[in-house]
Amino acid sequence: MSPWKAARLPPSLHVAAFRALHGVTSRIHHSLDLTTTLGAITQGVVDAAGFEVAAMNFVRADGCTEVVSVVGDEDARRSLMNTVQTEEFWTRMTAASRPLGRLRFIDGSENPAVTEMDNGIWTSTRQHSNSPNAWHPMDFLFAPLHGSTGRWLGMLAVDLPVHGLRPGPEQCEILELFADHAALAIEHAQLHDDIQKREAEARYAARHDPLTGLWNHARLKEELTEGPSQESTAVVVVDLDNFKGVNDRFGHLFGDRVLQSAAHRILDAASPDDIVIRTGGDEFVIVLRGTDAESRMRTLASTVAESMTRPIDIDARLCTVHASIGTAYSPGGGLLESLLVESDADMYRRKNS
Repeated sequence: MSPWKAARLPPSLHVAAFRALHGVTSRIHHSLDLTTTLGAITQGVVDAAGFEVAAMNFVRADGCTEVVSVVGDEDARRSLMNTVQTEEFWTRMTAASRPLGRLRFIDGSENPAVTEMDNGIWTSTRQHSNSPNAWHPMDFLFAPLHGSTGRWLGMLAVDLPVHGLRPGPEQCEILELFADHAALAIEHAQLHDDIQKREAEARYAARHDPLTGLWNHARLKEELTEGPSQESTAVVVVDLDNFKGVNDRFGHLFGDRVLQSAAHRILDAASPDDIVIRTGGDEFVIVLRGTDAESRMRTLASTVAESMTRPIDIDARLCTVHASIGTAYSPGGGLLESLLVESDADMYRRKNS
């Protein structure tokens, strides 16, 4: 129970509160945009929980909180929006507060800690009553937001009760319900983000070489299954000449770093639109398309060949892996598979010579 005389809410506000909560619940289940949902919750607190100001503090990855939504007083919004507080700030605020159900309340008329920390609190300039139950300008009421596992997710802070009195049990319970929905919305959105991130990582891993970050054979297979191209197409095949000797002499870990350096040199020589693929081992394929594909093919082959004559420095140990390069070009596009066979044959002719 509240330590002061309870301020009862009118029945109309109860109805508005439940309608707002229903709307928030529906938004949580149909929207995965965290900012929009938290904004709706903050707006619902102002519309239906009996407070004129509400602010949502969201815990960032670095452990600090950032105010992501402020509804109500325009001065409060300007003062608080996007402000950042440390976890230590909230630890001190919690220590200076007393429990009010699942909420935390700081009596601003009695607690000097608020004055010491008022850089993180917005204070209304509105005149207040001298009644012992009146809301004091330095009063501070907030709801810690915790996930299903107890993880701290943020804080929902409120100010200026509509009746000018400190809230009673009914109003506190409504605020607790909004806080529960805020925590649910955060977990819901974060779970969705985690799933999307894992799916994106899986899609990336399926089409990229883990060692060099280049496209892998799966991307080449996609290009091959697309059928004949109508664009001018060129293919450059790169095969490192003495990479096996590097592995035998320095070991596979050293060899992996040499491969990474060689891949970066090839990627630097290619254009952003070129498709650079590591097809396996020490072999690379670059697919070029466009009206200038032939000239870019010749420039690319020359640049890669020259770059591979420069020693590669791995932890102050130098090694050189020359490259045999084959090319093929078709002004009318045609089948990529035919160009791969032709460029591969050209590469082996150069290697054997």
